[in-house]
Formats: sequence, C-alpha cells, structure tokens
Amino acid sequence: MFIGPKPFTVDSTSGELRMGLRPALPSWAFDDEGEATFKMFGYTNVTLVSPGGVALKGGLPRRYEVEYKWHDGKDVVEESTIPEYIANQVRKLDVKSIKAWF
Repeated sequence: MFIGPKPFTVDSTSGELRMGLRPALPSWAFDDEGEATFKMFGYTNVTLVSPGGVALKGGLPRRYEVEYKWHDGKDVVEESTIPEYIANQVRKLDVKSIKAWF
C-alpha cells in the first residue's frame, strides 16, 4: 500500500539496483499538507507528498530527498527511481528519512 509491490528492482539495461516507491493510497490517507508518513523496514521515516492530497494509484514519484543517519547531508534525486548507491544505503538501514514528491 505505501511502497508498492516491488520497491527494489534491477535495471534491465545497466544491471544496477534501483529503488522506486509505487504507493496506492486513497486521498483520506493524506493530511492537510498533502503528506502521508510511515516507517519503512521499521526504521526509515518515509513521507509521501501528493499536492492537494490526491489519491496515488501506483505511479512513481518525480523527486526524492534522502537524509542519512551517519551525516547531516542529503541527496536530492530528480528521477522516478533512486540509484544503486542510495538504494543500497536504504537496504542497510543507513537512511534516516526519504521524502518523495508525486
């Protein structure tokens, strides 16, 4: 419901691991700011942003912002999927939070 059926995939062209959120959420799941938040793998805070709180139907986001637990920096990904070097950090639980804009 929040992350979709296969958050981690292998790119058929490059062979690289990719991560993409494909949530299917009704409009009532979003707060007044159009955000819905959950914990992925019981650790990583994930905020899904849907302008106007519009229902999400399994599409990929247009942007991600990733914050790490081991330093203050963050990565901004202006793509529908997260590249391998960040996807591996998510799997290792080294990511503190992810914000995804739809």
